Amino acid sequence: MTRDEWQRIKHLAGEALELEVSARDAFLAAACGPDAALRGEVDALVAAAHAAADLYEVPALALADPSLAAAAAAAARAGAAEPADPDAALSPGTRLGPYRIVREIGRGGMGRVYLAARSDGEFDQQVAIKLVDAGLASATLVARLRQERQILAVLDHPNIARLLDGGTTPDGQPYVVMEYVEGLPIDAFCDRAGLDLPARIELVRALCGAVHHAHQHLVIHRDIKPGNVLVTADGVPKLLDFGIATLVDPDPGADPAEARARTTWRALTFESASPEQVTGEPVTVAADIYGLGQLLYRLLARRGPYQPEPRTEADWIQAIREQAPTPPGQAVRQDAGAPPPVPGIRRDLDRIVLKALRKSPARRYRSAAELADDLARYLDGRPVLAAPDTARYRAATFLRRHWVASAAVAIAIGALVVTAAVAVVQARAAQRARADAERRFGDVRRMANAFLFEFHDAIADLPGSLPARRLVVERGLEYLDGLSREARDDRGLQRELAAAYLRMGAILGGGGVSNLGDIAGARESYRRALDIQTAVAAGGAPEDVDELAHVRIELSRFAAVTGDLPGAVEHARVAVALAESAPASRPGRGARLATALHQLGYVQASASPPDEARSTLARAFDLARRELDAAPADAVALARVARIAPDYATALLRARGAGEALRVATDARAWTGELLRVDPANPRYRQTLTMILTTQAEALETLGRRPEAIDALTRAAATIGALGDEAPSDQGNRIGVMLTNLALGRMLLRDGQDEAGVGRLRDGIAAGETILRAAPDQFFVAGQVASARISMGQSLWRRSETRAAGCREVRAGLDAWDRVAGTAPDLARTMRPSAPARLGELCGS
Repeated sequence: MTRDEWQRIKHLAGEALELEVSARDAFLAAACGPDAALRGEVDALVAAAHAAADLYEVPALALADPSLAAAAAAAARAGAAEPADPDAALSPGTRLGPYRIVREIGRGGMGRVYLAARSDGEFDQQVAIKLVDAGLASATLVARLRQERQILAVLDHPNIARLLDGGTTPDGQPYVVMEYVEGLPIDAFCDRAGLDLPARIELVRALCGAVHHAHQHLVIHRDIKPGNVLVTADGVPKLLDFGIATLVDPDPGADPAEARARTTWRALTFESASPEQVTGEPVTVAADIYGLGQLLYRLLARRGPYQPEPRTEADWIQAIREQAPTPPGQAVRQDAGAPPPVPGIRRDLDRIVLKALRKSPARRYRSAAELADDLARYLDGRPVLAAPDTARYRAATFLRRHWVASAAVAIAIGALVVTAAVAVVQARAAQRARADAERRFGDVRRMANAFLFEFHDAIADLPGSLPARRLVVERGLEYLDGLSREARDDRGLQRELAAAYLRMGAILGGGGVSNLGDIAGARESYRRALDIQTAVAAGGAPEDVDELAHVRIELSRFAAVTGDLPGAVEHARVAVALAESAPASRPGRGARLATALHQLGYVQASASPPDEARSTLARAFDLARRELDAAPADAVALARVARIAPDYATALLRARGAGEALRVATDARAWTGELLRVDPANPRYRQTLTMILTTQAEALETLGRRPEAIDALTRAAATIGALGDEAPSDQGNRIGVMLTNLALGRMLLRDGQDEAGVGRLRDGIAAGETILRAAPDQFFVAGQVASARISMGQSLWRRSETRAAGCREVRAGLDAWDRVAGTAPDLARTMRPSAPARLGELCGS
């Protein structure tokens, strides 16, 4: 049988199964025509699907493959059971052993479930009885029910519905008698009771205990979903339906093929199925961790983890195997009137859920108990296992958990400084006072470092945090500066002071994307950082040399934005030499060298031959990729290669390599997407995405795909615009708003969209002028504004009704450019805007 033949058989069988039984024969007669072999294969597959219908809560065909289909067809030809009469149910009053049937309360799985009452006079008791329908009682299903009975017999947990009894009907069908749980499915219970976030988490933690108990008894449930977890009126969750459960470690004496069949048996419900279940791989306890993650997701987001919600079997399989779940805190219901996610979901809870839902079983929680423990950590405000274990993360968690104490510490630090200063003076009078002063000196130093590093890093990625970061660093710097005057020979203190000045320079007006635009203040802070760190690094300690390279990189960035291109290149070259001087075996050498090479290549692109910049950036990109390959789960390594990629792509583009540039930019966009899925509000990741989209747009236009290029630039402008709105005092974001609008405006003009293009140019010019009012010596910004005025003037001049306005813009642009060229000639040579000579003559310029 060929692949195409099998696809046709499967398609026809699927359509037939969606029809009423009475209509199938006519449909298949028309569809198959005289091809008797085709009709026989389709009939066999339909019959096999009926025989397996109990094993699935969705049609089984989507999971079939040719080998399974052949086996099913063979079984059907050998006389597989016909579908049971759907009305064949036990009547109220029917007795099974000491129990009397009251009514049917559910169907599905391997048969029907009835409410029954004990009727032998021993005691009053309501129970649930589960048995296989007589018409469906194949040997496989009977064996599954017997296994469920065995499984329940070994489980004894308050959150698992208990096995009470078992028996066989008069016609030989086994049945199971279980505790009757009167309650609601867990998701309905949570919504009806209006449970808040902690209460929902506590329900899942209780359920984790039940699942862990099952795993300790070598039982995998395999179908953890809301319908299989009922919550009683007093709030106790009960795990039900072990009908498709399996054993972790089957009988060691069993046939190996049979043992594998048990762990790969593909009965499932898509809303709880793990990737290994839909692909037919052996199932371990990790499948239940995934099921718990799906359940927790639904309780938090009030929807499933895949957007849009899968509708067909093929959609489910693709989503489960390939699609990254949306963090529950970011999930949005698309159904009209559907409830939003439960309020209060924070990033740590997103991390917990996403770890439980990882595609690879080995990367999920090792046990249900570990998942329950991480949920407890989240509720207690402690660091969670699902989050990266960094000092910044621990500090942020500490601040959230002890915010009152942290505020008190912040208030008390001033008193500590005063006390320390007094203690230093008193130390000159007495040895005991000296010891007191040294202790207080250490207290202040530790507190200052907490401000400068732990507290600062904890808020660094919060949108709009720039003013708060400045305040934190200013206070810490004041304390360290005061201490350094008392202990000039303390090399450790000098290192801390250099780092503090470097951070202050970046916040005031550094070459990075997030700063306050205070160029003069930044220049002084950077100078002091370089002087102090150069003296410290003279001792030759490797960590001090590394830090000196970092200082040089920051100075190169600052020199570039202030128009000092020779200085920018020189600082970057020194940084590369320092990074290369480290032994090859030194941890982190590759990452540090990649960062230094990136900065050198970036400034070379404006000040050196194109081939030189491309070669340097190619080396930086290759090093960053190797670091990422060595640690593919490292978000820092992923962010580093994503930041280098747009500059490398731009260098490729300048060398007429538009196709390769687009490939690099597209990869970088995917990498940044991974980072934003985990941390969607992170401003640095969003700034990186803006740069990538801008480069991607330039490559697309070069390849003649201008509509796609305009779409990419529009997204870039929207991304950086949102950041600008969140942090209006951040000059780095304003520069980004300026650059993206100017690039989009020029592209729209080239596309013939003059009105829209001029509008974007006006937006970009307005953003640039706002920057220049606060920082007139931002020569790069001044050059961009001048060039944009000339471009806009040319567009306006082409229309007779706006010709005068066009001339005014051209004259203003040329005047501004003359000022830039007079103060920053090196920068001016790299930009070189010009107006056509004829236009200049007509405008009197």
